Amino acid sequence: MQFWISLYTIRLLLFLCPMAVLCSEDCRKNVNSWLQSFTPQFNNSISELTFDWSHLEERLSVCPFEHYQVELWVVRKFNEKDFGSVNYWSRYERCTKLAPEDFEFHSLISREIGSLHSVDNSVFRHIAERNYIIRICHCSPDSFGRAPCSRACFSLTSSFCSRLIVSPIQGLSLVSPWCKKGSKKEGYILFNHAEEHNCTSLKISGEVQTCTPVQEYDLVENLYPSAGI
Repeated sequence: MQFWISLYTIRLLLFLCPMAVLCSEDCRKNVNSWLQSFTPQFNNSISELTFDWSHLEERLSVCPFEHYQVELWVVRKFNEKDFGSVNYWSRYERCTKLAPEDFEFHSLISREIGSLHSVDNSVFRHIAERNYIIRICHCSPDSFGRAPCSRACFSLTSSFCSRLIVSPIQGLSLVSPWCKKGSKKEGYILFNHAEEHNCTSLKISGEVQTCTPVQEYDLVENLYPSAGI
């Protein structure tokens, strides 16, 4: 009976905390090496950042997982000289627990290693800040691709963060003041002209202010609520 309880306990722990047993030292070295040396491609004219994952996925072949998630984070501030180094991220679980006052989530891309449907290149759009990092993590397929690993995973203990990525934008940020966290909404004008035709229609014209410069890949969607809403 004692043996059965012990075996059951081991199986339960592996189910609840799969991340703790996933990454070997070879896996960590391979991924961290790539994150310190990769060179993303910026297209400054349309605010895009492109990554080539082919060399990364060669290195991931020694890691015992098939899916991974790449998250792009804005760096708000940093003070230490070794910021972004492997030593920096290894202290105090900094990569696993990105401090909300120093980092802000931008977007994510989900990848499957060796998938016939995967392409080598992926693009992050609306690159409107000066400093970024990427974080690579593995998470449960149930929550894969829906939210940052730190929110989606039951226990995030295997994550890898990159060196500092500096974009070629002019200044520190192209984000409109009213869209920044903690900023007042002053200066935000939704429409500059509205004319009521009758009790059921309204003619609206003018400009819609955006958070970042509008690009050729942006789409505008008109929503018409039903009567009574």
